[in-house]
Amino acid sequence: MDDKGFLSQLVDTAKACGADHSDAIFNRSQDVSVKCIDGKLETIQSRESSAFSLRVFVGNRTASVSSTLLSDEETKSLIKNTIVRAKYSPEDPYAGLVPAESLAHDLGGDLEILDETEVAHSSLIDTALEIESSALSIPKIERCVSAHASAGRKKSILCTSNGFLHESSRSSFSRYCEALAADQDSMESEGHMSTEVFHEDLVASKTIGRIAGERAAARLGAQRMKTGQWPVIFESTISNSLLGIFVNATTGSSISSGTSFLQDEMEKKVFGSGVQIVDDPLLKRGKASRVHDGEGTSCKRIDFIKNGVLRSWFLNMATARRLDLCLTGHAGPLGTDGSPSNLYMAAGNLSPSELRSDIELGFYVTGLLGSGASIVSGDYSIGATGFLIEKGEITTPVREATIAGNLRDMFMALTPASDLEFRYGINAPTMRVDGMMVAGV
Repeated sequence: MDDKGFLSQLVDTAKACGADHSDAIFNRSQDVSVKCIDGKLETIQSRESSAFSLRVFVGNRTASVSSTLLSDEETKSLIKNTIVRAKYSPEDPYAGLVPAESLAHDLGGDLEILDETEVAHSSLIDTALEIESSALSIPKIERCVSAHASAGRKKSILCTSNGFLHESSRSSFSRYCEALAADQDSMESEGHMSTEVFHEDLVASKTIGRIAGERAAARLGAQRMKTGQWPVIFESTISNSLLGIFVNATTGSSISSGTSFLQDEMEKKVFGSGVQIVDDPLLKRGKASRVHDGEGTSCKRIDFIKNGVLRSWFLNMATARRLDLCLTGHAGPLGTDGSPSNLYMAAGNLSPSELRSDIELGFYVTGLLGSGASIVSGDYSIGATGFLIEKGEITTPVREATIAGNLRDMFMALTPASDLEFRYGINAPTMRVDGMMVAGV
């Protein structure tokens, strides 16, 4: 039996065992990764895995289970036990499958998320060695902590008891370097990476190593900065963290439970007028491109922030029903909470250098330490590293700083630069946020 047949049988068995409705997802992945240190191969890992998850509904009660592949009898026993658990779970009047009319029907078109390129193990090793060599060529680099190269594929199939069945496959290739710089007074490490759907889109190996080395060397001699209220610029490599907080504050569960500082802000201005935040699941070669979400809902581009105004929430079936709103296509696997696809903040009009040109004293943030945002109150406080900005120029490296503010004020004061790149699933350009508190010495 092929994988689609197995998943269809899983759903049919659930119905035969007493489930009113069910949906199931099957994932099969394979990847290989290598790590080189000191000019030689340290590890090579080849992994293959297969697993399924099943969600059953008995009336308005639900339960779910995940497992690797089992025998027919073991699978049937697992399904029966899951149905028993569902019968004893609390009732949820909003639980259920996506109605058939809301399921994705147009599943054609090539999103270009599968690259069939086969990368030999020897090629991955050569890549990792080249990354390391490039990093070590930078002055003051003591050693390369890690040089990685990997390639993988993943197949996912979603099946629902009301007639939805779709299979998709995607590929992923990555390169990474962490370099350690040292002088007589200090040691600093920094990394750089590239992850792409298509192998040909990867940043060159030598560039990965060089940038990691340059970033590490530039941090030598880091100092504490003066405490005060300063303009803060988030480098584009970490600015997407603010969008991640925005997602958490706009999921259906946070809104319906009343635990978001944005819960009363729909159709109100929460960012500056020039800010646009878009979720585009149909972006070609996007890291999170898809034609349907984890429940089978059709996906489309949505402007979540348009000219600074909040326009939508990230909803799954249950939260859309609870809030009496239309589905948005943002369910995670089997109905888990709000899951964006290719989310990004649109580029602004100023280059990063123009964005900081009028700053007499500020903080250019290149790294964040831990997490420190409350989506309930909007309070934000997090450890950070980076560089001083003095008279518009990036100067002395900074260590052990804390930046703080309130997300309401930060969002309104935020100005995006023009350097948007699609590195991750969530992307943003360099951002400037005025008036943040920076705690140093």
